[in-house]
Amino acid sequence: MARYFYSYKLNTADQPDLFLCDEGFLKLDIVQEKMAEHRVPINQDGYAEGEGYHNIEIINVGTDQTIQAFCLTTTSLGYYNEARFTEGCFTTERKQHSYSTKSRVYITTDNQVIVMFDNSLEERAKAKVRAQIELLGFEASALQINDSLIRSIKEHYTWRAASFNKIVKHGDSTKKVSFEIDPANDTDPSQIDQQYQEHGEMSHIKFEMPYSVQGAPTLVTVTLYSSKNRIIVNEEEFANEQLFHEFVVYLIKKLGELS
Repeated sequence: MARYFYSYKLNTADQPDLFLCDEGFLKLDIVQEKMAEHRVPINQDGYAEGEGYHNIEIINVGTDQTIQAFCLTTTSLGYYNEARFTEGCFTTERKQHSYSTKSRVYITTDNQVIVMFDNSLEERAKAKVRAQIELLGFEASALQINDSLIRSIKEHYTWRAASFNKIVKHGDSTKKVSFEIDPANDTDPSQIDQQYQEHGEMSHIKFEMPYSVQGAPTLVTVTLYSSKNRIIVNEEEFANEQLFHEFVVYLIKKLGELS
């Protein structure tokens, strides 16, 4: 199953609550306590009655510790009339209806936040999740999947597909183009890539991230889109959930180094 990710950097150098940090690194136990203050309210029947975090725990991811938690957000569907039959007649009452979205949040000691959604419908709630993170006392800036980062990935890793948009080339009406290549063929460069690489912005790339952890694949397919700063990884490439989570944290660190 494909998982959808977004990455944020916490500006801990400017945030007011200095008790959350020690020499620029997050104190995960203190952050965990702050998240517990924003725990999802749950009624006696097990239904959530608001937004917040749940199952907040500190886990080991590789050699590092990371907070893992579920984040529940709600979005309004609008106000609608509900009908009731009382005392022999119908009455209507205007009520607000909403839907809930679940995401998984990781917070690392080096101020990275990773938000994971199970599908493209749930990822619509990313702004609400970011707001929940900032309620803890941080400001969060998104990892920008832009032309510069994509070109850096293209230079450092084996890639399989890419897209250009905002193409401006004299005598050519093409505005955007997507294409695939055979990464095993290193003798015949992509003609489309050569034709447009100096005339447009890169907006998408699919590449292979090398990974050397026992039990995990040695190459993991990663897809990035500049639209919405979206990162997609297929969880089914991994033998278990723990290996998958460890790779995701590793991936975000590597992307941060290139950005």
